Amino acid sequence: MKPTPIVYERRDRLPRLAWCAHVGRAATRVVHGPWVECRPEGFVEGVWDGPFGDFDFDCAPNLFGSGARLRDSRLIFCTATHPLDRLYVIERESEILVSHSLPFILSEADDAPDLSHPNYFFKILDHFREGVSEGTHSIPTAKGENVRLFAVCNIEVSADGAVSASAKGLGPEPRDYEHYRSLLDGAVRRLFANAADDGRTHQFQPIAAVSRGYDSVAAAAVATQAGCRNALTFQQSNSSRGWIDDDGGSICEALGLAMESADRSAFHALPVDRQAEWFLSTVGNGENGLGTCEHLLEERVLVTGRRGETTWGTERQTRGSRLGNRGNVIMTGPDSIEQRLHCGYVQLHVPMIAARHGEALYRINSAAETDAWTADGAAYQRPAARRIAEEAGVPRQAFGMRKAGGAGKLAPLGPEAMEAFLAFYREHVPKPIRRGLRESHSDRRRKAHVYLRRLWMRFADHPIFDPLLDASGWRRMHLLWKMRDLYQFHWGLLRTMDRYRD
Repeated sequence: MKPTPIVYERRDRLPRLAWCAHVGRAATRVVHGPWVECRPEGFVEGVWDGPFGDFDFDCAPNLFGSGARLRDSRLIFCTATHPLDRLYVIERESEILVSHSLPFILSEADDAPDLSHPNYFFKILDHFREGVSEGTHSIPTAKGENVRLFAVCNIEVSADGAVSASAKGLGPEPRDYEHYRSLLDGAVRRLFANAADDGRTHQFQPIAAVSRGYDSVAAAAVATQAGCRNALTFQQSNSSRGWIDDDGGSICEALGLAMESADRSAFHALPVDRQAEWFLSTVGNGENGLGTCEHLLEERVLVTGRRGETTWGTERQTRGSRLGNRGNVIMTGPDSIEQRLHCGYVQLHVPMIAARHGEALYRINSAAETDAWTADGAAYQRPAARRIAEEAGVPRQAFGMRKAGGAGKLAPLGPEAMEAFLAFYREHVPKPIRRGLRESHSDRRRKAHVYLRRLWMRFADHPIFDPLLDASGWRRMHLLWKMRDLYQFHWGLLRTMDRYRD
């Protein structure tokens, strides 16, 4: 049997890169925004390390974005090759819905979040911590359906409507540092060429996010070698010590990058709906600083060092092949998806290239030759990242000497947005549930959360301590456990769904 043909329904008022597919028996109807690349054989938003004209993103070792491709008798939906983005699937008797946007798929399904279920944040956090995930996690809806979550896999829909997940290709395994560096350089050059291809309806030019930490500096150094000439830096980052200087100006100067600066704290002055779209962060600062610099991101490939801790570190968690990080207690990275789709840019996380070769990367980072790339006095060490940056001309003392924090500290919404959230909470959340939720944190609980987070990060994936942490019911130790602010997820999700309905 042949797969059903794809019929496209473009809606210019949708977020530019959004799509939702309705897979039926007669046809696959794809509702999409104006910047999604559409062909008879499939559609895609994003970039991959192969020629754009070949449209073989489903086979690419590195795909930053998502889409679907017809192959023989199968329709293959493609997640990104990293776990910061995911696909959502709703299976029905008459059709299957697939999207990379939770508010989009719920609005197309004429459904909504279940307001009697406060723990959506923890459900999706469980999925994020797992890394590669073939649909074993799901979340409930108001109408009693389940939304399945997939990450770092291809989802095949056969002609008879069966849904199955298949593994993505790993790409070549790095033999040593020099080989690894050549893999990074080659992949980023191909990704940039793909993004700027004349065959696209919209081309994307690179811009690197630069701070004073290891990961962004190393990623920017790789991007510079591949032709990137622009950078974005935030003046300050949030940490357990409060707002501290994290400006990457000296690093941009060393790399020869033209720098634009932004202020993370300006997020709280954004319109309410623009704050609401970061609902995956709940009360976390997350990536929401990107909301303050959309004028710099449109039609860009934003190069980041996201997840460098699981690729360039020397800790136990770097050794796996499934890209999990059980030490995560917030969802920094996934929270930017809705802003990315409506603004129209792609995120390229350099540490995620070849990242599933965890054992090989662990050997490279732990080899004796890396001793020259450790810095006395640095709070933490990432030898491969330091070597990449220093060989590109960045001075040793300019980066990676202390942990700024960037996204880690929980922070409230702005005053107007908080007022809107509280009005929603009082009006729509059932009273019996509200009675069981706390409205504020004690200083003691905040301090306990900081220490517990350090334990999670240190002992995640440890063969003895990790099972003990799970057995202890780690959620109960989380700052958001039984907190009113869990409903910021529902509030933000519903407000973002209005964007798709309109």
